[in-house]
Amino acid sequence: MKFPGRQGLLRRLAWSALCLSLVLPAKAALPSLGEPAPPFQLEKLLQAPTNAPTRLADFHGSVLVLEFWATWCGPCVESIPHLNELADQFRDRPVKFLALTDENEQVVRAFLKRRPAHTWIGLDGVGQSVRDSYGVTGIPTLFLISREGMIAAITHPGGLQAEHIEEVLTSGKCSLPPPPSIPPASAVAQTLPLTDAPALFEVSVRRSGPLPPGRGFNAWQLSDDRCDLIGRWASVETAINRVFGIPAQRLLVHGAMPKGEYDFVFRAPPGHAARLEAAFTELLRSTFGLTVTRTNLEQEVLVLRSPGPTGPGLADVNPSAPGTGSDGWGELNYHRSEVKSVAAFLADRVHMPVLDETGLTNRFDIRLKWELSAAERLVVECDRRALMSLTGDLPPEQAAKMNPEARRFVDFVHGTLSETEAALLSPAEREQAAVARAELLKPVAQRFAPDPAKLMKATEDQLGLKFTREQRTLPHWVVEPVSAPDSAR
Repeated sequence: MKFPGRQGLLRRLAWSALCLSLVLPAKAALPSLGEPAPPFQLEKLLQAPTNAPTRLADFHGSVLVLEFWATWCGPCVESIPHLNELADQFRDRPVKFLALTDENEQVVRAFLKRRPAHTWIGLDGVGQSVRDSYGVTGIPTLFLISREGMIAAITHPGGLQAEHIEEVLTSGKCSLPPPPSIPPASAVAQTLPLTDAPALFEVSVRRSGPLPPGRGFNAWQLSDDRCDLIGRWASVETAINRVFGIPAQRLLVHGAMPKGEYDFVFRAPPGHAARLEAAFTELLRSTFGLTVTRTNLEQEVLVLRSPGPTGPGLADVNPSAPGTGSDGWGELNYHRSEVKSVAAFLADRVHMPVLDETGLTNRFDIRLKWELSAAERLVVECDRRALMSLTGDLPPEQAAKMNPEARRFVDFVHGTLSETEAALLSPAEREQAAVARAELLKPVAQRFAPDPAKLMKATEDQLGLKFTREQRTLPHWVVEPVSAPDSAR
């Protein structure tokens, strides 16, 4: 018995951004040194006293070390031991350490069990993000705020030393250099640069190179008219989705899809998306031995409507620039995006078509959080090496580092653990193993997914949108193998 392979679980274990267009949203600039820090109101604090402050104004009189971070951010995780040392050193001084993330609370709690942090952990709500109000485009980013609430320094956590905190305690100022005026490398890395002289018409595919740190699979950027698309470390299936504009639930695959990751470029003059589709159809036939045909089928769908005022998770920004966004375990975070993007996201998670009939045409900052399903909790709580071992993707040198508890869990899921060893498993591990086995009985695309009822309720409560079930006749696309492809497969 095995978990889904690289095409399934491991793609979701790696952080990935779902790029919805070619342009990243404009962000507020970083506040200047010496200016008042932007006010904030946090939804919740973890690892803090019951009466701990959740507003910036309530930190008045203490130096605030405010870090923006995330559990999926490698440099953030690497900075935890250093910040722990500083937090311990200033424990009895008027200095507060606050690490702020907009992730799902269950994901953060599971992470902290594995990687303890000695700071308070602040959680953003579903409304306007504190990260946005501070103009943060790359993490980790750390703000040193004086007792009077002024910005004393902006730096990477690794650049903060005890003497810098002492300076702010005594004078309100800091000797750290100001942040660079250019965007952080992590923000720049989220865009896929075009060539200096883009082709007038181009359809190309090549095998992807090694995945750089911090990158996610299936990273796509596309124009609204689908005449300019770039995919990196992408599967053939997602390329079909993007070029033809096909929701995943309406793509019927007969036979095996090509494995591996590819880099795709599709460009045509504006208004000629149909010609791109025709050229891509020939690429699929000649390179991958696949054909795509269209048919109409009647099926049950969810219709998304807006019966009244929108919720706090839909912040109306109505800009002219296209947006971008990402989703993770228990959360969705889209910037300057349309509600149709939410419908596409929901359709992928509930595994049935979701039609946007809200009538909402503006662009929004969209934030949604939901309670994790048992399957989602398995991925965020279980030992990472154990999961990779079950997928068969754990390198031998990493397998040798697997701890006895993780090895025991793997053997138990495989059914090869002795009764004596099985008796050592905790009730929680047995429950996780039962969830894993149940997930393996599902189609690969439906494994480790949210609970549809909880996801739909969160959408109604936080976005103010409603669902109805209806029967509709919708176009579907059928992918089938044809003649033997060329050697690129």
